[in-house]
Amino acid sequence: NWGTAANWQRYNGSSWVAAGTSPSNTSETVTISFGTTITLDVNLSLDQLVINGTLSLNAGDSLNIVNGSGTDLTLTGIINGAGNIFVNSGALVDMQSGTLTGAGIMTVSSGGTFSISNSTVTIDRVLNNNGTVNWNSGTISGSGTFNNNNIFNNQTVFGSSFNNTFNNYSTFTKNSNNQNIFFGVFNNTGTVNIQQGNITLGIQSGTH
Repeated sequence: NWGTAANWQRYNGSSWVAAGTSPSNTSETVTISFGTTITLDVNLSLDQLVINGTLSLNAGDSLNIVNGSGTDLTLTGIINGAGNIFVNSGALVDMQSGTLTGAGIMTVSSGGTFSISNSTVTIDRVLNNNGTVNWNSGTISGSGTFNNNNIFNNQTVFGSSFNNTFNNYSTFTKNSNNQNIFFGVFNNTGTVNIQQGNITLGIQSGTH
């Protein structure tokens, strides 16, 4: 569990030693390493969090990503569970690979940024975007629903596809000179702004 100090170590400049306390928002970079599973059993506000292993969010406990130095959450591993995730104003999340799953909701607040920057990612939870989502690279798959209430920038490379349900209630901008395919349902009641390239809607095209 997150609150169990014995689960954590810190680097003292020459070696890894017992941390003595569990990480908090006053900690510097906090890393959940490959092969490690930590359960979030408290409501927590944090920045400079790196998840290479697994973070499981208990129901009723929330992870609040706040604005700090550099990237505030880097994800290459797994976040699961029924707890919610909030990306606060000014905070930056970089999903480089890995999986977002579980019954909880992820909400990007106004002023927050969620970027998908590298390889294929799996998103199996609802994502409500009230800030900015930058789809820079990689294919998005999974059963989760994207609700875009503000800005979604499609600037990914040729051949990247979007397989989830996408509900656009605000502004979707395509600004890379290539083609991307939306295989999932694409519902649009907002604005789709094609500056370069094109998007292809698959067999589950939705309403637009």
